[in-house]
Amino acid sequence: MQHPVTMLAPIKLAAGKTEADLMAASNRFQSEFVDKEPGVLRRELVRKPDGTYLDIVQFRSIEDVADITEKEKK
Repeated sequence: MQHPVTMLAPIKLAAGKTEADLMAASNRFQSEFVDKEPGVLRRELVRKPDGTYLDIVQFRSIEDVADITEKEKK
């Protein structure tokens, strides 16, 4: 039996980058990578009160986490 796994990825803007830059990169990552991965059930990028961000990703299983993490490295 597979159990969904939720991963939290904290994000801090790099020097010289804006929220608009992050949103553009996030949208590109979503359309070019995430949307093509059946192991990703849901992804949401949120802004925290301290000005940092959190990428919340729900995967179908821990095996999907491992598989997709390897693909992201390429």
